[in-house]
Amino acid sequence: MRKLRPLFSLIFLCLLLSACTQKSEPLTKVTIQLTEATGKYGAEKVVSDDSTLSKIEHALHNVKWEKGVQPSMARKEDVFMKVTYEKREAAYMIWFNPNGSATLLGDTNDESYGTLEDAVSFKEIILLN
Repeated sequence: MRKLRPLFSLIFLCLLLSACTQKSEPLTKVTIQLTEATGKYGAEKVVSDDSTLSKIEHALHNVKWEKGVQPSMARKEDVFMKVTYEKREAAYMIWFNPNGSATLLGDTNDESYGTLEDAVSFKEIILLN
């Protein structure tokens, strides 16, 4: 039994490391709708190229989320974005702020209210697609 202890420790360590290094689900598609001056959503724009999806995914990973918050916003969002992963979807309402940050409201408890401090490049990606 003593000889098996190092083997079990090694197996446990490998399992722990593999669990900690697993990536989240990759994005497969992003649908973007800009809010028009009338307050209605514009036409859907679908993003599916890997380079742009990677940039959007990177920005979403940098959002600082607060769980369980139900804020009310003074104006309609600038963008409605639906993100499709391999096994799930998430929807976000996005407000771009004059100071270069962005405020996001998500449709889950874990991602209900968030801020992205440096959203200038994220805004460019969203508006150019």
